This record gives sequence, structure tokens and C-alpha cells, in this order.
Amino acid sequence: MRTFVIFAIMLGLDFYWFFRLKILFKKAENHLFKNIIFVGYWSLSVLMISFWLYFRWADVFVLPILLRSILSTSTIALYITKLFTALPFFIEDFIIFLKFCFYALKNVFFPKRETFPKTENHLTRSEFLVKSALWASSVPLGLLSYGMSWGATDFRVHTVNV
Repeated sequence: MRTFVIFAIMLGLDFYWFFRLKILFKKAENHLFKNIIFVGYWSLSVLMISFWLYFRWADVFVLPILLRSILSTSTIALYITKLFTALPFFIEDFIIFLKFCFYALKNVFFPKRETFPKTENHLTRSEFLVKSALWASSVPLGLLSYGMSWGATDFRVHTVNV
């Protein structure tokens, strides 16, 4: 049961991030670049989820220890980073939901008024949050990557005579 809950959380984070990437590349004119980004995102996610499922149900000790450690730490680093940077998106979606409820109730009790036209060349709130979250995700991902590469070789063995 725990495996299915973690699997659902991983898939939920992947779909949540994918919709945010679609917002980020909505105005991209180069469709080939956009498709390469989307395919690369899903192939990395499928690789990490399939390794995690393999790790849960198969004999993982068949794999070499270096490959096993790289895949497991990469999976953990990727999904911790996704979870860490999805928090502003959750907050934004909660605010949007509250605004939607407020304006729905407002339109029921008060008549609609004239709205002002929006300008075309502005950065929307969603685009700003996606771009800032991508920059913010580079910090924990970079720190986790540095820690994994530095900590893999920097250790000392102390022997104690008893």
C-alpha cells in the first residue's frame, strides 16, 4: 500500500511539474525545442520511476553498486527538488482557488462591472512562479549533486582496537 501511495505522489509531482513546464513554454515558437524538452522531462521521470519500482520489487543487488548508488541518489535528489519547488505552486493554486470562490460569490450577489483591458507583453503570475521555482530548484539540486559527488570520495576509515 505504501508503494502505491509513493508511486501516486511521484506521478502527481511529475504531472504537476509538466503542466507548469507547459505554461513556461506556451509562447515558445520553436516547436522542436519544446518537444525535446517535454520528451526529455518525461523520459527522465519514467527512468526514475521505473528504477524506483525495480528497486522495490526486484533483486537490486544484481546491479553494480556504482549504478545502484547513482540511480538511487538521483531519484531521491530529483523528487526532493520537485517537492521543494512545488510548494510555491501549491500556494499559488490555493490562492487562485480562493479568488475563484470569492469572485464566484461576488458575481452572484453583485452585478458585473466594466473591466480594463490587459496588455499583451506582461509576465503573468504563473509564468513568474514557474521561472522563479526553476531557479529555486537549481539550488537544492546543485547542493545535493555537490554533496553526493564530494561525499562519495571524502571519507575516512577509523579503526579502533578493542
